[in-house]
Amino acid sequence: MNYIPCVQKESSMGIQCVPITDELLLHRVVQLDDAIDAATASIINGQIRHLAAAGPGQPITLLINSPGGEISSGLAIVDTIRLCGCPVIGVCTGVAASMAAIIFEACSKRQMLPHAEIMIHDPATTGGGGTALSVADQCRRLMDKRDLLADILAERTGFNRSQIQLMTEKDFWISAQRAVKENFADEILTSL
Repeated sequence: MNYIPCVQKESSMGIQCVPITDELLLHRVVQLDDAIDAATASIINGQIRHLAAAGPGQPITLLINSPGGEISSGLAIVDTIRLCGCPVIGVCTGVAASMAAIIFEACSKRQMLPHAEIMIHDPATTGGGGTALSVADQCRRLMDKRDLLADILAERTGFNRSQIQLMTEKDFWISAQRAVKENFADEILTSL
């Protein structure tokens, strides 16, 4: 069980301990700091949708420090970011790896802390097996996801699909400075 830090707030009910995530949400800040799975995507999507409904068109900040995770769950977050009607400012605070990098790239504005990093790579199989036709179908689907993810990166960076796929043949680490230089990020933050 992860410990969630609290802040003390005074109200008519006295002094209360409020989870820091709730306090950040009041300031239109969402945190993605876990591996991406269906549960994480549900929380992130719910928070983004709530903020979009509460303040249509107002910016939402998404703090990202994640090792990545499931493609389908990550793409659900990408779709929510793109369709919520609010600009979503992605801030890479540590590492945006794998699917977290795709989410970061989908944001309207991409900011990084000075020592943050992005890591992109080809999607990996999650096992599988079965009949020859089943394995062939899994391979086809994996290659389709490879093209889709490369297209998302290409759209935001200016590289073409082939260039992205060449980069992602192995783990490709990008420092904040290089990310700005090669259009994987818009700016490095110098203050919070």
